Amino acid sequence: GINWLSIIGVMEDQGYTDPRFATFKQIKEHDGNVKKGSKGTHVVYYVPVYEDGTEDHSADDNPTRKIKFLLPKTYTIFNLAAQTEGLDLPPLDIPKLDFQPVERCEQIVAGYPSAPPIKHDGLDRAYYRPSSDSIHMPKREHFKSEDEYYSTLFHEMVHSTGHASRLSRSGIIYTAGFGSKGYAQEELIAEIGAAMLCSDAGIEKTIENSAAYIQNWLGVLNDDKTLIVKAASQAESAVNHILGE
Repeated sequence: GINWLSIIGVMEDQGYTDPRFATFKQIKEHDGNVKKGSKGTHVVYYVPVYEDGTEDHSADDNPTRKIKFLLPKTYTIFNLAAQTEGLDLPPLDIPKLDFQPVERCEQIVAGYPSAPPIKHDGLDRAYYRPSSDSIHMPKREHFKSEDEYYSTLFHEMVHSTGHASRLSRSGIIYTAGFGSKGYAQEELIAEIGAAMLCSDAGIEKTIENSAAYIQNWLGVLNDDKTLIVKAASQAESAVNHILGE
């Protein structure tokens, strides 16, 4: 998981639009070169070290040998489209949605009073950034459906209502750490609020996924059912704020 986070972070920072990376050796093997001055990205892999002290780099490890520990090592990789030359790169085959705006959803987005800017620069993830008070989304055509796009946007919009200039929720203004109780409660608020907005807009939000998502964060909260009641109340306040009620 840490490699995914590292690569996504680099892509966002550098503005890379192609998700393909390779090592210096792999690039040379395909008659390419790394552009001069390119700074690579480090990724981690783990090599099994056995009780006799030997390492095994093969994919087919012997199941009869007992692994003593996993030794972390690193590769340096480079973005193929932006940091290399001389490679015959096939075009990316990414299916794109023929996005059709949903009128009621657009009304909700446009009617959000004193809304933060919505930037479609999030590559493959959506997030709200409290420090800049801005919502970041993947491009519309990269979603599987219009409903998925709007439900994701509504989730981030609910997060944004927690900003100090709006409803001043503790999970946003104090930037609760991932996995913490404050983070879990803020995620519950955003998911419940998004479901409310989807209902108002008359679009689908996958109930099974939402229920699993909510149950996951309730687990972090030790199944304290009083907290979901509080989260639902705060979600309603967030929705009312977005709708200008």
